Amino acid sequence: YGRDSDSIASMAGGLAGALNGESGVPRDWVAHVSEASRVDLHAPAEVMCEVTRAIRESDLVSSLEEVETSRQVLRALKS
Repeated sequence: YGRDSDSIASMAGGLAGALNGESGVPRDWVAHVSEASRVDLHAPAEVMCEVTRAIRESDLVSSLEEVETSRQVLRALKS
């Protein structure tokens, strides 16, 4: 490793995993990085997925509430 290669690899792996799930990152890469860094990569990934799901759900609820508010405004304007 060296310089910023570990950070770049982490970002690339994170994006690959985010876009394609666990299958988006080759198992041998995960094994090699886990062994070299002595870090369990699955535990933080699971936490990040849960946080992402919670944010996404919250955003969806907010969007639906905004749509309903817009509908109410349109109804009021038509009256």
